[in-house]
Parts: sequence; C-alpha cells; structure tokens
Amino acid sequence: MNRSRKLIASWVLALAATAPLGAQATFEIPTGPTVGTDVFRPQPPPEEPEEDKVTELVYEGEPLQMPLQCRAEAFLRAGLVCSEQAPCDLFLELVDITSIGDRVLVIGNIHTSSATIASVLLRSDDGGKTWIEPAGRVDAGGLETIQLLENQGWIAGQQTTQDHAFIPFLLVTTNGGANWVRRPFWSGDDERYGAVAEVYFDEPQHGFVIIDRMATEGDSYELYESMNGGLSWSIRQISEEMPTIKRRITAAEPPRLWRLNENRGEASFDVERLVDGEWTKTSAFAEDLGACDTVEAEKPFHVGREP
Repeated sequence: MNRSRKLIASWVLALAATAPLGAQATFEIPTGPTVGTDVFRPQPPPEEPEEDKVTELVYEGEPLQMPLQCRAEAFLRAGLVCSEQAPCDLFLELVDITSIGDRVLVIGNIHTSSATIASVLLRSDDGGKTWIEPAGRVDAGGLETIQLLENQGWIAGQQTTQDHAFIPFLLVTTNGGANWVRRPFWSGDDERYGAVAEVYFDEPQHGFVIIDRMATEGDSYELYESMNGGLSWSIRQISEEMPTIKRRITAAEPPRLWRLNENRGEASFDVERLVDGEWTKTSAFAEDLGACDTVEAEKPFHVGREP
C-alpha cells in the first residue's frame, strides 16, 4: 500500500513539473448532489461581464426603432416559419419600467400576432435619451415584472416551448442594472414547467416567488423563498389557490417617477418622467418593428431546454 501511494505521488509531481508555467494541472474532488427535490438548484453569484459592443438608440423626437433580428432559433422555438410568401410581422410590447437615479430600465417582448418571439430589456443611463440592450434577448421569452432594491435587481419572465409550456426564469443584477445574468429556477435535467405569477423581495437577500404550474387538477401553485438574493430557492407551500406573499409594511412609498404610455395615435410606447408634478415624454419606441421574410441560423438548433 505504501509503495502504491509513493508511485501515485511521484506521478503527480512529474505531471506538475512537465506542465507549462501558468498552466499547472489542478485536481478537484468530485462531490455528489446535495440539493433535494424541494429546493431550486443553487446558482453561483452573477458575474459582471464586460459589455459587448451594442447598438445605441438616441431619441431625437421620432419613435425609436428597435433593431430587427430575424433569427431562425427564435422563430422555430415559437413554432413559426417565415418566408417571402408568408413574412412574419413583428411588434414591440413594453410592460414595466423602473429607475435608480438617472438609470432607467424598461422590459417587454417582441411578438407576432400569434406568438412571442423574444424578450426585451432596455437601459438608459442619461435619463431616457440614449438606450442600449444590456442583456441578450431570450428566444420565445417574455419579461413580466422588474424590481430593484439598492444595487440588487430581479426581472421575472418565462420562455415558451414548442409544446406551449412555460419555463420560468429570472434575470439578476448585482450592480444596479448595469449587467444582467439569466438564472433558471430548476436544473436542466428537471422536466418541470410553470409561469412566474409573482416575485417580491423585501430585502436584497430575501424574497419570495410564486410559480403557477398550471395543473389541470389538484395543487397548481408553489411558493418558494430565497435567502441569498435569488441564487437558490426553498419550497414553502403548495396549494390549489394562489398564496399571498406577506409584504413588509413601510412608511409612505416614494412616488413613481417613470411610466409607460401606449400612444395609439403614433403606434408607439412613450417613456414619461414626472417633472414638477407633470408627466413629460423623454423618449418613445415604435410598436411596429417590420417583418422577417428570411431567417438566419447562428448555430445548430435543437428544440428543447436552454443549456
């Protein structure tokens, strides 16, 4: 036994000695799964990647036109085929807005008349004049609600499968909305579906989420609690009726400084700011995005869960 240990130690030392400087081999002890079926998969803290070069949209009086992306992956996931004979008309829908200082965040989706094509997240750092997309669009995904607490933030959404089921997810920020990281609720091997019914954080590290499993009979709702800012979740309740999240009672909430206004006359979504008691338009986004009559595949595509 001692001789075997010496041989193994000699082999490890020889391997380390022959490895290039700065690329020494590392060895990890594998560990088994420790997460039960009633707990969401823990996720590592969001990284803060460097932003890729993105398109800036600058408001100069006319509604801004979102860049048109005719990606095969998005349309196939939505169950659509676009062609010159049957083009896919795309429309923008904005659903929620929030702010922190001069930074404004708007969420929504891009859709056809029959299907959701992609999620949309917009960010402005100059009070609503210049806009970028700080996170990639989620194919067949829609964003529903957004909440910021200090530098922490959460956006709830769900992605539609070809079978018309929903896969819920969160976008999480730890730097005040500058960068966002997608966090699935369940591990990639779990065939579980549902839609986010409600998300609420009363502290940067503590919050709740309600998932509607859309069961045809029996208990459909699941209430989960997170103690680490949404990195992992523990189940607290399963019920037939939608549970109630106990919200912390605070003093008078600060007035809402930003809102979205659907301008049917101009077919746009106006971004408005409360200034001296009056709502003032700071920018607008065109609802009609154009049509895709051809699509481009960026990589081999397999319908199913995101990796």
